[in-house]
Amino acid sequence: MQRLDEIDGEAESSYQLTEAEASAVAPADGLGGLVADLDRESEANQRRFRIFSRFLIGLVAGVAGGSLVWLFAEAEGLVQSRGIGALFALFGLVGPATAVYVATTKRHRRLARQVAHCDDMRALGPLIASINLPGNRVQREVAEAVTRMLPHLDEAAVDHLTSIQIDMLNYQIRRAAIDPLSYSTNVDRLRDTAGQNRYYRLLQAILEAAPLFGNNETLKHLERLAATRGRAIRRGGVPRPARRADLAAAAMLAAERVRERLDRNVASAQLLRPAESTESGGLLRPAGLTDGPRADLLRASDAGEQNSDSSAGISNVLT
Repeated sequence: MQRLDEIDGEAESSYQLTEAEASAVAPADGLGGLVADLDRESEANQRRFRIFSRFLIGLVAGVAGGSLVWLFAEAEGLVQSRGIGALFALFGLVGPATAVYVATTKRHRRLARQVAHCDDMRALGPLIASINLPGNRVQREVAEAVTRMLPHLDEAAVDHLTSIQIDMLNYQIRRAAIDPLSYSTNVDRLRDTAGQNRYYRLLQAILEAAPLFGNNETLKHLERLAATRGRAIRRGGVPRPARRADLAAAAMLAAERVRERLDRNVASAQLLRPAESTESGGLLRPAGLTDGPRADLLRASDAGEQNSDSSAGISNVLT
């Protein structure tokens, strides 16, 4: 995505924020409107990116399929071999299509850069969805904002994160597991770039917050990242730096905490079945609730009220 700066660099410079514009973004109604606009623009950008991705996939599949047909026809003597170059010329459409996609994200990038200057937790979700926007400047500012806000994540803020935003956080963990060069050179004698340092700090914040937002996909990617701890990777005879080992250790700890939380959620969703038949009006305790007030217990249903499709035979009626 960073190479797209070569396409949109001139356009992006037209809306660089001044200090006055940045300071004008204050936690008031205006900020709420900006966050709402950014959220809507993020959803629109996701649709545009899906269209762009499908176009690229269709183009590659079309050229590949057309080439096979052309080669078969050439073997049968139906066409000349030099005509196949016209099919590969279709790849020239990638550049204009990319430029169109980048141009359609201009408003999204402008809103993301404005909201990135605030510390309101309402902006966290839309900013997470904007992490991979094209453009070095907007990527830098959004990543720094998300890194700054993730340590303040709590259960209430997690409830406002959408599945797409959580998937974006999971993608960052997966990217780190398969591409260590994204956050480190892997060579001690070479200095990490500013982008690698920024992404490393973002990964640290994501791993610390993972026990709060993590789902089964998060756990899978965390275990994959933790597994890199035992790989003796060498680049030019130099052992891997401590940065990768530190992330793997943090991922291992986060994976344990995510697994514990998921297990608790599964246990709390189950009800204990009585060893003997329970009279109507008897109280049952959820499996994950070892102690608690009487109001948290569940009452068994009357036989006449039981649903024939229910395997447990109890209704969720609180006393």
